[in-house]
Amino acid sequence: MFESTVKSVLDLWVAEEMGSNLHEFSDAISKNQKELRSQILSFATSKSVFYRTHMGISLEITPEIVQRDWQSVPFTTAEDIKLRGLEMLCCSQDDIKRVVTLETSGTTGTPKRLYFTEHDQKRTIDYFRVGMDTFTNVGDKVLILLPCEREGSIGKLLGNALKLGGKTPILQGVVKDLQETFKVIEELEPDVIVGIPFQVLALVKYGVFMNKGIITVKKMLLSTDFVSQTAVKFIEQYWHCEVFRYYGMTESGFGGGIECRCHEGYHLYESDFYIEIMDPISGNCLPVGETGEVVITTLKREGMPLIRYRTGDQSRMISEPCGCGSVLKRLDVIKTRLNGRIQLYGGDYLTKGEVDDVLLDIKSLVDYKIQFKRNKVQDTLCLQLYYLSDAVDEQFIIERLKGIETIKRALKQNKLSIGVDSIIVKTDYCPHPAKRKIEE
Repeated sequence: MFESTVKSVLDLWVAEEMGSNLHEFSDAISKNQKELRSQILSFATSKSVFYRTHMGISLEITPEIVQRDWQSVPFTTAEDIKLRGLEMLCCSQDDIKRVVTLETSGTTGTPKRLYFTEHDQKRTIDYFRVGMDTFTNVGDKVLILLPCEREGSIGKLLGNALKLGGKTPILQGVVKDLQETFKVIEELEPDVIVGIPFQVLALVKYGVFMNKGIITVKKMLLSTDFVSQTAVKFIEQYWHCEVFRYYGMTESGFGGGIECRCHEGYHLYESDFYIEIMDPISGNCLPVGETGEVVITTLKREGMPLIRYRTGDQSRMISEPCGCGSVLKRLDVIKTRLNGRIQLYGGDYLTKGEVDDVLLDIKSLVDYKIQFKRNKVQDTLCLQLYYLSDAVDEQFIIERLKGIETIKRALKQNKLSIGVDSIIVKTDYCPHPAKRKIEE
């Protein structure tokens, strides 16, 4: 039987989108992206009040100018979206079919509003269809544990994409009750689950806790938040299914990149996105292989294009060719966000991902919250741990945390203390679907 892969599906789709074919398009990518950057820059500066003033461009924009002067094109930020979102529109508000509001904790407290036309939403369906086609089969039943309530929501768009790919979507929505959702899995026997990392991990742990039998799920896609390798290993160990990670954000119209079966980074949708890695302090682009902030340009967005948008995600581009044979660029797995880390005594940073890596393989731990309290004498790291059964010994948790070098150093210098509060929850509990970070 023909096996779908990133090379056979995503590479082919990107090649067709670029008007090329699999044999020639690796050479065409750079030229095509240059032309698309030129087109989106011209489009945005001619249609948007924000971009016209923000860019300050008076020259006729050509691919040659884009290639030569791209580094001088100013960045777009989350603050721009919050404060001047409507001015970023490149169409009439009558053409907007979907508005997504993202609550944030930025300097203004103002939410981000993202605007999408019908064309933009069709592109999202394309991203989902192609991404799912790389690792699923026609006829698969796919349980969607993402927001599904509203028309145009991520779950509804994914459902439409799956139908186009010959799969059967089951729109369940975010997990609100571990026990009830597990019953759905047992009754409907899906082949694939798509969900939020912490919620899906909690489901797996619930199954382990309740001594549930064999689960039919063969593959799983985790998205919308950071995915710890510890969580991936736990899921694969207990459910014996292959876990894939997807990179996409609301700002990009949920497009970006997807893992192949080698699981060594996200293969990028290069027909629609131009990705850069830049030094968050100097703003200079970094060479391939160096870690910095991910900057994204949406090449085909119609309603609200984003040009050199600073995502806040930290990653690097991978230089080595992938074992799957795809020629598409790869972005390494996202491990943290710039605003999702805290600075400990001595200047070391601690990330939520590091804490995930040392705690998430504890079988009975279904959730935790972490807060950092700064003090002139000694800082405190406060953890609330949520268990399905008897709590793990507090000293065991502290020893796990000492495995993180930055915590170990701060404790040794007596500049950090750790407080642990353990809570036993019922089986109808479930982690909140919101993105997770260390609160301060």
